[in-house]
Amino acid sequence: PLFRIDRIRTILPPAGSKRGAFMLGLMFSLGWSPCLGPVLGAIFGLAVVSATVVSGATLLATYALGLAIPFLLVAYVYGSAMTYVIQLQKYLSLISKIGGACIVLIGFLLLIGQFGMLNTWAVHFFGDLGFNSFVELM
Repeated sequence: PLFRIDRIRTILPPAGSKRGAFMLGLMFSLGWSPCLGPVLGAIFGLAVVSATVVSGATLLATYALGLAIPFLLVAYVYGSAMTYVIQLQKYLSLISKIGGACIVLIGFLLLIGQFGMLNTWAVHFFGDLGFNSFVELM
């Protein structure tokens, strides 16, 4: 193999320390900044050239909600979800293989220039939820 991991080192804060959440947030933000920065920049660009202040603010609010809602939901169900996560450990290998296959499929679609097919499928699958009318308002 090209890369081999012989061991994984975990850094845990001392018990009762409040620095753990801060450090987790800091590392998470460092990891996500390259992914979120271009998207936020594009949304800022669209907001600047949008017809009205309301449409620009709606774009930014939608982005903020789309980013915040999953984290709020995870925080809300974290305690009760841990019992289910422990039960899922026996399926972790299968979940990893399915996730890897999805990443390979997306890479293949990007390679052959058919990534838009996923968008077409999503519009067909989720079209009945009424998101089209929301997009037309923009």
